[in-house]
Amino acid sequence: MIIFGYYLCVVLCEIFNPPTNGTQNQNIPSGTLHTEISEVEWFREVCSYCNYEWQQPYVQHASLYTTFLLCTRASNLEYKEVNIGNIQELYDGGFNLFKSTKILIHGWLDSATNKNYFVEQVREAYLLAEDVNIIAVNWPRLAMSFYSLSRIAVTPVGRYTAEFVDFLISEVGVSPASLHLLGHSLGAHIVGVVGESVTFGNLSRITGLDPAAPLFNPDVPNGRLDASDAEFVDVIHTEGGIVGYYEPCGHVDFYPNGGSRQPGCGADYLVCSHRRSYKYFAESVTSDGFISTTCDTWEDYEQGQCTNNTKTVMGENVDISANGCYYLYTNPSRPYAKWNSSDTFQLEDKKSFTTS
Repeated sequence: MIIFGYYLCVVLCEIFNPPTNGTQNQNIPSGTLHTEISEVEWFREVCSYCNYEWQQPYVQHASLYTTFLLCTRASNLEYKEVNIGNIQELYDGGFNLFKSTKILIHGWLDSATNKNYFVEQVREAYLLAEDVNIIAVNWPRLAMSFYSLSRIAVTPVGRYTAEFVDFLISEVGVSPASLHLLGHSLGAHIVGVVGESVTFGNLSRITGLDPAAPLFNPDVPNGRLDASDAEFVDVIHTEGGIVGYYEPCGHVDFYPNGGSRQPGCGADYLVCSHRRSYKYFAESVTSDGFISTTCDTWEDYEQGQCTNNTKTVMGENVDISANGCYYLYTNPSRPYAKWNSSDTFQLEDKKSFTTS
């Protein structure tokens, strides 16, 4: 396993680490030298080298590895790359100034064009349901690397995307109120950085889908997703504690099935649960069935102590006045929502609310 690990490290390092000054950097620890030190130490040195080399000359320049992909019904659901400063590219791709714009940012080991993953599932759900502008932020070159390198890229990608958002607002004329940013895993923190960094007004809404946990400090809100990043921040936690971030970090935080292991996930429950966040959200675009109840703890919710508490729906159609932590059960497979769109529940003001 160690041998496989360090050779994988070297291969990835040589594939992804960009050459400097047009030539391959020759300072990578030689594969023939690992006999002089322990295999574990050699592995560490190689990975540390890659981490340092990427962080300094490359990772900080997100424009080198980040693209913006526009998709609309007018473009026959095909992606068209658009660039900061080029308004005509937007209109050629079917961008409509008067429609809502959804900006989707993928996370670690993902890309905007991965079939059946976050961006593709949510993009398809939106465009089947309504005519909106979809802009996918694609940064696979860094997202497909070591987690520590991908983590370093969060701030540069977020700031570069903020430049794109500022372009939409200041030059294209997009209203900040029409923008909704969504991110999964590391992408959830990237949208947080976008919210921190925009200069032309506050973002209207950010949705975080199981924000990544490793290497993020809950005591330091800058550089990660938190409630100050937009006028309304809603978060869905599905694998909190190991892969995902468990602490509340939005105006409203949803914890389906307690926010950790999700029903229907087997031996790969960590990855499976982590991905459920965007699967639930994609379904919520056309379903108001994720009825959630505010409660102090998951244990209280399980014991039925919160039945009469405030309720709202999780996902696309959440009540933007919702605040606090909400809990709910889901089904183990599609449809994940346990309720039907015709079901009713009582809001805080005791008026009957129909989810249809």
